[in-house]
Amino acid sequence: MSVHTVSATFKFKTIEGRDTFINILKGNDGFIKTRQFKGCQMIECYVSNSNDKHVILWEKWDAQSDHEAYLEMRKNAGLFDLLGDLLEEPLDIVRMTHVRC
Repeated sequence: MSVHTVSATFKFKTIEGRDTFINILKGNDGFIKTRQFKGCQMIECYVSNSNDKHVILWEKWDAQSDHEAYLEMRKNAGLFDLLGDLLEEPLDIVRMTHVRC
């Protein structure tokens, strides 16, 4: 089975915006909902050591289509509208495929 790995970087305007987002992730509509979504194998949250206004989500999904369906659900729920006001620049999503070396 292949694994779809994603890095999503959120660059916030302020520490308060970052904290608002982290509090959402900790709530009932955050990672609890994400981890129950079809195809989610794991999701973790990191704050960058080089810029404390940057949050990186590290995710593993069964398939890219599962992650795309998840993003669509979050957009429809209004999360991206909220983030638009908090982010300094657009969300940076990097999709990766594991290469065995």
